[in-house]
Amino acid sequence: MNFIIQSILYTLISSILLVSVDSHEFFVEKFIPLKISVDGFSINENKKFIFLISQERNELIKIDLDGVVIRNVGGFGWNNGQFDFPSSIVSTALDIYVSDYNNHRIQRFDSNLNFISSLERSDQINFEFPISISLSTKGDLYILDSRNKRILKINEFNRLERIFGNYETGKTLFSNPTLIKVDNEQKVYVLDRKNIFIFDQFGIYLKTITLPENFKENLVDFYPDQNKFILLTSKNLYKLNNNEIVKINLTEYQNLELSFKRIEFKLGRYFILTSEGILICKEKN
Repeated sequence: MNFIIQSILYTLISSILLVSVDSHEFFVEKFIPLKISVDGFSINENKKFIFLISQERNELIKIDLDGVVIRNVGGFGWNNGQFDFPSSIVSTALDIYVSDYNNHRIQRFDSNLNFISSLERSDQINFEFPISISLSTKGDLYILDSRNKRILKINEFNRLERIFGNYETGKTLFSNPTLIKVDNEQKVYVLDRKNIFIFDQFGIYLKTITLPENFKENLVDFYPDQNKFILLTSKNLYKLNNNEIVKINLTEYQNLELSFKRIEFKLGRYFILTSEGILICKEKN
């Protein structure tokens, strides 16, 4: 019954999207080559550093905007500062948070990669296999609990404020959630296959954006920007605006064999993590 209700909601609420034959263009200002395998990144906006996570090495790495490695910490393990499959990373001007997937915890470091604390699962804050995390501008930490298919909101005092997105809240039901984002308006976005679920900061379900059947690529990341989205697949970049999906061309890099992984918007630029390095792009007007 829940599945039927959910299908009806998708039909009634989701926007009707069309894939356009037109294209948009990003200008690539800089390419930062990386010599190691990297799976996630976060930009330190104030000091212009980039923090990376490597699942192959179980490491947290700090580089500058030229790709020079300043420090790396970690290694496989379960002690403080070690990782077993770091799955997601976010940062503020002062702190870095890394979801330690198989250790069921969120580790916190300062900007010099010194370990500060660890948010462990407990009877009060229970989560398993945190696959993605995001920070709001208010300092709230959102954890995507992949085992229980739900979202935990931890306030700035490290206390569980609410849980939503699961059976108990009743508004929606995830099938395979993989990514969570929070925008400047405190809206929460969850990527689940071809669906982007949208909630407000109180966990109230707002709507679902469902990509059309003829969009055959799988999303690996996205960036919400008010009424538009930048969509990232492993091979292409798209802009979703006014119910239309438009392909984005990357000047000078369009024909290179790059595999896209993650996208962030900082310092007035789009940072795109690829298999070979980081593209720093600016949207052409």
